[in-house]
Amino acid sequence: HIDFLRIQKGVKVDVEIPVHLEGIPQGVKLSGGMLQQVIHELPVRVLPSDIPDSVAIDVTGLDIGDAIHVSDLDLGEGVEILIDLDHTVATVMAPRAIVEEEAEEEIEGAEEGIEGVGAAEGDESTADES
Repeated sequence: HIDFLRIQKGVKVDVEIPVHLEGIPQGVKLSGGMLQQVIHELPVRVLPSDIPDSVAIDVTGLDIGDAIHVSDLDLGEGVEILIDLDHTVATVMAPRAIVEEEAEEEIEGAEEGIEGVGAAEGDESTADES
């Protein structure tokens, strides 16, 4: 299968540009976080002579919880981004072990709250029965 595309001078074309992340984020180096790349190709509309080879993004300054959004990218003049500017390109997430520990603590806290409610209700029902 081959798609032929006729390019006309002065007419913009829709293409997808590869997104490359460069560097190691601080949140990964210092805190053991995980870098997650959400967008691997960026759809743009641009003149054929101005099509960039790729989008290179420096992620070394990202800490845990930080993210780079499409709106943060500077692709140069004449390049129109075709997706919502609020989309996340890359983010640094907390290490999985920390996330799991926090979830377990929340579950334990919720269980203690439920047990306390049950005991209080049990006290009331025994008082009503006597």
